[in-house]
Amino acid sequence: MGHTVVESDVLVIGGGAAGLRAAAEAARKGALTLLVAKTAVGRASATTLAGGAFAGALDGGITQEKHLTSSLQDGRGLNDRRMLRVMVERAPEYLLEIANASDKARVERGRLRFAGPMRAWGIPVAGVLEKMAREAGVQTRGHVVILDLLKCDGGVAGALGYDWKAGELILFRAGAVVLATGGGGAAYLRTDNPTRMVGDGYALAGRIGAPLRDMEFVQFYPLGLAEKGRKAYMLPPELADLAHLVNRNGENIPVKYGIEVKPVAVRCRDHLSIAMFKEALSGNAVDGAMLLDTREMTDEQWKGSLIVHSMQEFLESRYRCRERPMRVFPTCHFWMGGVAVDEAGATEIPGLYAAGEVAGGLHGANRMGGNALTETVVFGALSGASAAAYAAGAQRLPAKGPEPEAIRQWLEDMRSRPLSAEFAPSRIRREVSRVLWDHVGIIRSGAGLESALKTLDCMRDEALPRMSARRPFEVMEAAEA
Repeated sequence: MGHTVVESDVLVIGGGAAGLRAAAEAARKGALTLLVAKTAVGRASATTLAGGAFAGALDGGITQEKHLTSSLQDGRGLNDRRMLRVMVERAPEYLLEIANASDKARVERGRLRFAGPMRAWGIPVAGVLEKMAREAGVQTRGHVVILDLLKCDGGVAGALGYDWKAGELILFRAGAVVLATGGGGAAYLRTDNPTRMVGDGYALAGRIGAPLRDMEFVQFYPLGLAEKGRKAYMLPPELADLAHLVNRNGENIPVKYGIEVKPVAVRCRDHLSIAMFKEALSGNAVDGAMLLDTREMTDEQWKGSLIVHSMQEFLESRYRCRERPMRVFPTCHFWMGGVAVDEAGATEIPGLYAAGEVAGGLHGANRMGGNALTETVVFGALSGASAAAYAAGAQRLPAKGPEPEAIRQWLEDMRSRPLSAEFAPSRIRREVSRVLWDHVGIIRSGAGLESALKTLDCMRDEALPRMSARRPFEVMEAAEA
């Protein structure tokens, strides 16, 4: 198998909000910019599934100081304060830019919100940013999984990718690289993240020596639907305050655990999720879940929030929420940890930048609701500008580039192995998801973590070397595994 060589000044890896904003900014600064995504660009990212809300000190909203102090309080004081200060101060500028570019944006209770379709509220956000990148001259390529980053003279020099639709190996040469691959929530058994979001960027950065930080801080969103046979997608956070969240005995969970900060599912996601896990471990669950009772909500309460009102008809018709409580339980939602970066998005590897959920430090131990999307546009823009400036003076790979022999051999080895359901990439991934959910969730123990490490070590040593893949899609799954 040969490979194709593609060159650019800046290579952006990831097609969500952070990647699109980084690519647009790099192109605006004059850099030849290429954005690659594992799925279709601007689709199947966490951005499209987000609630469409940006936190920031906008007109009529909270002050910058309140935004900063609330974020610190919710992050349990472990936030990188330099990064947080930059985000808070630059947020109004970048939020108003995208608000002015869309007729679906409005300020609601101090937050910028986009009115997208139910369960995909963030589609207008992705649409605005995709248009911004296109108008800046960004080139895009979808359905490419990045297998490894490449280094030259100690700095990043590009990446090696695989087009899992065409079955083609691609060498991307670039003066600078921006990682915007999102988090790793879909590595867990219960998640509201897109299927393909399994932490690619953490592995890519770690393998070339870029430090990671705060990786123990994984956020579980408390109001994940837990009805049998239904996907664990997120319900609007406002429902935690408007409805009654109770255990099987009818006890109000926030009251029982003394969780008083409001809105509770925005400001105290970690404490509320821990409480719900504890209730389940104590035998107070209903089919493994807690109950969200909306039967006493008034029409005014349903209509008081854009996101809540968008789901009213669906929840009433599909789940009869006017007649019975809905089952909910925490679902893996967001990783606060990630690649260590400075205020400009730079890592310790020259030429390598990171933005969005793949970067760590900003949120501390727990992210305040609304800060995720704000982070993507602020640090997307800053990392894109930094990457363009670096690329302008960067020395490129030698003309022919490195021969990706190791990757080619890996591909050939997988194709030559006998097909086995036991060692199929999809099965290995499911096993990892179960191990994480059982032992590396929001409540952990030393014994549980040791058990998880032992199991994962065994899988790495015994299952991965026997993994087989024939079709290009299976090769992409193998890379994820």
